[in-house]
Amino acid sequence: MRRRGKQVILVFHGLGVPHQRVREEEIPYWATEERFTEIVDEVAALRERGRDIRLTFDDGNRSDLTLGAPILASRGICAEFFVLAGRLSDDEYLSPDNIASLIDMGMSIGLHGRNHDDWSTLTPMDLRSETVAARTELEAIAGVPVTKVSIPFGRYNRRTISHLKSLDFQVIYTSDGGPTRPDARVKARTSIRSDMTNQTIRDVLDGKEPLKRSIRRLLSK
Repeated sequence: MRRRGKQVILVFHGLGVPHQRVREEEIPYWATEERFTEIVDEVAALRERGRDIRLTFDDGNRSDLTLGAPILASRGICAEFFVLAGRLSDDEYLSPDNIASLIDMGMSIGLHGRNHDDWSTLTPMDLRSETVAARTELEAIAGVPVTKVSIPFGRYNRRTISHLKSLDFQVIYTSDGGPTRPDARVKARTSIRSDMTNQTIRDVLDGKEPLKRSIRRLLSK
């Protein structure tokens, strides 16, 4: 059943051929350029019919700019790109000049941390480095306030969310899957995987809630 009044947010982690720095467990989250184009075209058609579907990118891979942004711009779609401050000098990832290019194309920049660590396991000092210090560095590079954040690996606990709220992030993105409320501060996203079928993609775009999330929600009542 279609979720009226809900927002669907997709998250991509890399496009094209994964580079050598991509860990084996992350490779399934990369999409081919052809698959990405198909999804973007479907999203564009649904948005024209009034559907609220957003696109985001995590990890700050260079393919975000070289492959993703031009395809999005040609369809008039703006997306949000979440960057790792600790990888800005790595050739495989977005550089400061790349970030400026994305902003010039009308794209938004957000924080994904510094070193792609699991925030739910960090000491308070390391968590501040991943969020407070990394955010300050990214704002200096982008030249704009960084008001949105995406949680690495989608792993978080109450302390993580409380910490991010205390830093006044306007939107906190998870990877819980399924639709979310447009006015929510903590927003679920659905990660796109290379092994998803066309029907699965259609279900995601239609706002259907994943079975595991439905069960978890029912058990929590």
